[in-house]
Amino acid sequence: MDNSFILECSNLTKIYRIFPGKKIYALKDFSINVPGGVVFSIIGPNGSGKTTLFKILMGFITRFSGQFILRGSVNGRNISVREKIGFLPENPSIYPDLNAYESLKFYGSFFKESRISSKENIERLMELVGLTEHRNKKVKEYSKGMIQRLSIAQAIINNPELLILDELTSGLDPFVTEEINAIIIKLKKEGKTIILSSHLLGHIQDISDTIGILFMGRLLKVGTLKDITQVSDRGIIIFDTKGKPLHECREVISSCGIEIFNVDYLTNDLEEAFKDIVKKEKEK
Repeated sequence: MDNSFILECSNLTKIYRIFPGKKIYALKDFSINVPGGVVFSIIGPNGSGKTTLFKILMGFITRFSGQFILRGSVNGRNISVREKIGFLPENPSIYPDLNAYESLKFYGSFFKESRISSKENIERLMELVGLTEHRNKKVKEYSKGMIQRLSIAQAIINNPELLILDELTSGLDPFVTEEINAIIIKLKKEGKTIILSSHLLGHIQDISDTIGILFMGRLLKVGTLKDITQVSDRGIIIFDTKGKPLHECREVISSCGIEIFNVDYLTNDLEEAFKDIVKKEKEK
């Protein structure tokens, strides 16, 4: 185990057998190391395995092969480790007849530490997610964006080191998505590690340190936004022409052994890169 990683996954595989002789890989040989204090985003179409991965990490799925090490705990068996994780599912359940303060007070009561359900902590969380002025309004009167903010507050009520967010901005308009992004950036600045999934690629590229592309249970590519979007067969070379005019550059490159000072790549946007990577996988 490397102490610089908060999460290490090694060949995680989940198979569903739908009838004798037929099996479906929900996750296949998923391996990744996630360092602390970063935003790691997983993108992929519906059914690619994102939620399956999160359910394994949260202990909701216990029958799988491979292993993961979460803050030093193999397959997250250590309860004290799990107490340092926050989780927001794709469809969170919030009691509609409670207001924001009552909701957070209720969820905070699940933990042994009294500070978690304290007025100070709840006030801080409502301020962080921008719900202070709506604290007395019942959840059933909330917009979807307000419900998502409250759900984030619920997920971080125990001040987790690792926060797992499944399809965080699904169904939200661009303005609310931007507000949610700002919350994620604040949490990262506090030192939290955030693993999230989304199919809204514009949302991902604005906040991610690392991006993984998941398709049919397989992790196809991992890297920074530049790593994912660079086009490897087209590029820009910066070089010294040694006094030769630009129209002679082709001859200069081929005959004079010009020193190259820097190489950079032209890039697609993330959506085009994503579609290109998945298309190549389908064609195999």
